[in-house]
Amino acid sequence: TPSTRHKTMEDYDETRAATDTGATQHRRDDIDGLRCLAVAAVVAFHAVDGYEAGFCGVDVFFAISGFVVAASLKRRERTSTKTFLVDFYARRAKRLAPALFLTILATAIGLKLVPLHERDARIAYDAALCALGGASNIFFAVLFTNEKRREARSSTTEPAGYFASWTRNEDEVFLHDAEADPFLHTWSLGVEEQFYLVLPCLFLLAHSERILNDNVAVAVALVACVLSLVCGIVFIVLGEADYAFYLLPSRLWELAAGWLVCELNRDVPERHALKIDLLGAALLACALAVSKPHQYPLPGALPAILGTCCILMNPSGKLNVLLATRPFPEIGRASYGLYLFHWPLLVLLRLGLAHQILATCVALVISLPLTYASFQYVETPARKWAPKRRAAPLFATLFGFGACAIAVSQLRPGDRSSSSSGGYPAEDALPGPPFFGAEFDANAWERINTNVTCGAEAYYASCNVMDKGVPCACSTNCTATTHLPSKAGQGTIPCMRTA
Repeated sequence: TPSTRHKTMEDYDETRAATDTGATQHRRDDIDGLRCLAVAAVVAFHAVDGYEAGFCGVDVFFAISGFVVAASLKRRERTSTKTFLVDFYARRAKRLAPALFLTILATAIGLKLVPLHERDARIAYDAALCALGGASNIFFAVLFTNEKRREARSSTTEPAGYFASWTRNEDEVFLHDAEADPFLHTWSLGVEEQFYLVLPCLFLLAHSERILNDNVAVAVALVACVLSLVCGIVFIVLGEADYAFYLLPSRLWELAAGWLVCELNRDVPERHALKIDLLGAALLACALAVSKPHQYPLPGALPAILGTCCILMNPSGKLNVLLATRPFPEIGRASYGLYLFHWPLLVLLRLGLAHQILATCVALVISLPLTYASFQYVETPARKWAPKRRAAPLFATLFGFGACAIAVSQLRPGDRSSSSSGGYPAEDALPGPPFFGAEFDANAWERINTNVTCGAEAYYASCNVMDKGVPCACSTNCTATTHLPSKAGQGTIPCMRTA
């Protein structure tokens, strides 16, 4: 009946951010308002130079996701394991896949219209393919870790990617220009999608019919938090900052913290509500003001996660009332699209326009109507789709994945394996990224940039960065080469730009 169909669509609406409180279910507008705060922090982090603390907005998203998805699982009837899992993954597919596929395809096309070095372009397209499969976080962790090792920078405690503290100088010319990768932000979606593979299994284990004690679920969530946090600390101690930042084992504790709050299933007593309210506000303010990349996972992400948990467990707090005030919830419900669109627009327009401030402003302005259009005409219809077959959304997602993967593969620049191609030496035998490209070629020319130490008309190329010599080539006509490593490839150095 129509009323039954409407109820089914409501039950499947994950944007309601509902949670069980006693015998009733109610909408948590404050959680949507918290999403608004999180996406605003991330956008500010990407758009404003010098503001590093905004990266913890992703941590807030993780805690919210763990809470909301766990609450959704608790509301579902477990008639059979197969039906339970199919329903869960169908809801996730309808929620995430349509806007993600649209963003990746549109960005892959847009990437062909802006000037970008061929190796960076190939890595970007490879990242897009990994993002389609929910594995871009693994791709970037391996890519940045390998590049640091090649540059003998593995001891740094800062993750690569958005953070520019270790970006290229004249000795680091083989590094991927991460700020020119419009798919870099998909790493967080990879973490979430991998979490969705783990959570239902842990949930079914903790809520097995053979286990009558509800505290078991709390214990499982708590153990997951502790083990993941320890894993992140171990990565940091071992100098693997990128593994700690990008991979699920070291990020699981943030999502499991939200799950833990959900399993506790109790609101803060009224006599403690104000204290928790102030504590949550102070922790979030601290996280959004002073967090630094090299502080991950402690203390960088901890204030953001604890502050978010305080808000989640205190729905009647004054901060929650503020977050539930319009227009914060409306923005929060559309935050997924805003997160997807803003970074590709920033990257493409910064590459295409000479004036970077103008490019940033235009990107932010364009992202707003795109977010509205996506939420209204892509995400909402997909979420409300209630096919007769439970697995239909999964089959549709697989079809969309295949179509997008083929399109991205066709747009990706091909590899050049020999100098017979007729291109610049810098474009021959380029070292490829992990998973898709060739092995590192020490004789490859790469990243022709200005070397100010050689004079006003100086150029340099790195041919074998493992020699750690400063490869200079000083000439006004770009034909004479000096101070090049012994294994350098032969040929003139192309004049890419002047000093």
